[in-house]
Amino acid sequence: MSKPDRGAIVSMSCGNIGFKKSRRKHFDAAYQLTAYVLERLRFAGWDKKINRIELVLRGFGQGRDAGVKCLMSPEGAMWRQKVVRVADSTRLKFGGSRSKNPRRL
Repeated sequence: MSKPDRGAIVSMSCGNIGFKKSRRKHFDAAYQLTAYVLERLRFAGWDKKINRIELVLRGFGQGRDAGVKCLMSPEGAMWRQKVVRVADSTRLKFGGSRSKNPRRL
C-alpha cells in the first residue's frame, strides 16, 4: 500500500505474519496477509484519510486471486467502496532473449 507519490504506507509479506519457507506461496497465506494489512490500516486511522484506492495488480498466481477475493469478502467491505480503478501492470515479454531448449528424455 502506497501513497500517490509512491511513499509506502505499509509494506509486508507473508513471512511477516508467520508463514515460513514454502507455505508463503499458498492462497491462504496471501488471503490472510491481505486481511491483516486491511485491518492494520484501519487501526492506524487510514480508513478516514483514504478516499480513493487505485488497485494495481502485478503478476499471475494465487496471491493475485487471494487479494481480490479478500477485498470482495466481508473483511474488505469497508475498502471495496473506495476502489475507483483496477489496473494490471504485469510485465509481459515480447520476443526477448532466446529461451532454453526443452529437455528431451
